[in-house]
Amino acid sequence: MVVREEDVIIIPWDEEMYNRAVERARLKQKWLDTWKKRSEEERFQNFLDGQLGEEGFRKFLEKEGIKYEYYDDIRTDDFKEKDKFDFKVFDANGKEIEVNVKSSKLKKTIVDTVDQNNILAYPSEVKPINTQPFIDYKNKNTILTGWANEEEMLASPPKALPGDYSDEPSETHQKRIKDSRPLNTIKETLGLTKQPNSKIGLKRWLFWISNFMPF
Repeated sequence: MVVREEDVIIIPWDEEMYNRAVERARLKQKWLDTWKKRSEEERFQNFLDGQLGEEGFRKFLEKEGIKYEYYDDIRTDDFKEKDKFDFKVFDANGKEIEVNVKSSKLKKTIVDTVDQNNILAYPSEVKPINTQPFIDYKNKNTILTGWANEEEMLASPPKALPGDYSDEPSETHQKRIKDSRPLNTIKETLGLTKQPNSKIGLKRWLFWISNFMPF
């Protein structure tokens, strides 16, 4: 499959989702030891990127009518432990499927982001569904691009990330966004899209034949 600019989904932030993202980013900054070699401002910003990406993905699931479980909504550890997962979605048979959401700041145009950036996943975090939102602080949007399944993410060995990631795992599995799957295909993959009703179609055809065709 191919992801194009028109497949990108833009989720504008509302006050509720932004405030919730800030609150949860502050809690994670306080309790978790992630990125501990970075400044407190950098750590907060990294956590906020992640929360806004997840909030945007949540909005997408709700709009699509996809049943989900968001770990930050159900956790009981007061944000003192690392996330056990990001999301779980449920297919047509009620089977739960884990989703890995890894967010980044938007630094390019949407066209260049789709064309040049990758979906990233640390080796221990690859899930059946992996997606890479981009955070557009200028326009207050979460940009949802494409997704890749586990097999597609694992098809190539982990690659080093650019920059200084000495305080985090330095390699990720990577899938070029433009070569991934449009996000709006997740519902079909879960078996949740409605199939045409052949009986209704046949009835309409017979009605048209009987009423409008000359005999």
